[in-house]
Amino acid sequence: MANEFFLFLVPLIAANIIHHFLIIPKNTFSFLARPVDCGRSWKNIRIFGDAKTYRGFVVVPVLTAVFCGVLADISAVSTDSNPFFLGFMLGIGYMAAELPNSFVKRRLGILPGKRGARFAEYLFSFADHADSVLGAAVILYFLESSPLPDIMFLALIGISVHFALDFMVHLFGYKKYTQV
Repeated sequence: MANEFFLFLVPLIAANIIHHFLIIPKNTFSFLARPVDCGRSWKNIRIFGDAKTYRGFVVVPVLTAVFCGVLADISAVSTDSNPFFLGFMLGIGYMAAELPNSFVKRRLGILPGKRGARFAEYLFSFADHADSVLGAAVILYFLESSPLPDIMFLALIGISVHFALDFMVHLFGYKKYTQV
């Protein structure tokens, strides 16, 4: 399970830190900073909103692939599939799993980056941290021969790490907690 931990969490964490703290603030790859819903609406409400961009769907999988491949190479960790392919697919799963949550939040009038009010705040806070990790865990399940309990445990660790990192970025003022 240490191999999966190493190649599942570390590349995703590194890719997302670079994406959120370097790529987005510096507007790197601005030509990709276009909404994946192309500004389209369903029943007069944006499908996903402006926060889900092609940049995320390119940068996160590519960086995850690079980190996964390099880590597998320097650590001699073996995988069932090519580590670059595994990393790329983990990144795709991570990003794609955020879309249903965004879709539901737009239907409920919750703006991108917001959590909602009262009960919805707790529900969407959990969903915001769990959806992407669970998406990557599903990819790991199908591409690697790890037992399901191990993958579920990794997902639980991943969700916990996601909560901890989110707490730290709020603590240091990078993000602020807001409702609706």
